[in-house]
Amino acid sequence: MSRAAEPFETANPWYVAFYDTPDRRWWYCLTRRGYGHCAAFGFLPGANVWLVTEWNAGGLMVAAIDREALDDYIALVCRHGCVLEPPAGMKRRRVAYRPRLGLYCITAVTELLGLSTWALTPWQLACALRRRGAREMFTGVRDAWNDNGEPSCPS
Repeated sequence: MSRAAEPFETANPWYVAFYDTPDRRWWYCLTRRGYGHCAAFGFLPGANVWLVTEWNAGGLMVAAIDREALDDYIALVCRHGCVLEPPAGMKRRRVAYRPRLGLYCITAVTELLGLSTWALTPWQLACALRRRGAREMFTGVRDAWNDNGEPSCPS
């Protein structure tokens, strides 16, 4: 089978990053500290890159990054929030045409994961993932900073 005829590859697993951004928007008053925004990232083995997907005020951002850039991204996220790994056996909902409550970071991540939830804030999404067995990743990164105040991620 030619490469063009193969189905597209998807990252597995996807990790979900929760964090506050430096520019606090008005809606941050509705969110918990460390849960002002969310994004997702995952590894594509066929391309040997990490994909970071984020929906923000500027629209959809998708970036293919290498391991070194990923370490910097994880350190930045962990400095202002946390990363959750959804459980491997988490059931994906069937694709259905349904109305969505606007398109923002929560709906982008839930659609990517195939997750059925009524979460409206990043904190509610984190709680929904934890109820399904998600675990926090990179917990040691929060305190791992070098002498220059720069992130120092473990490999």
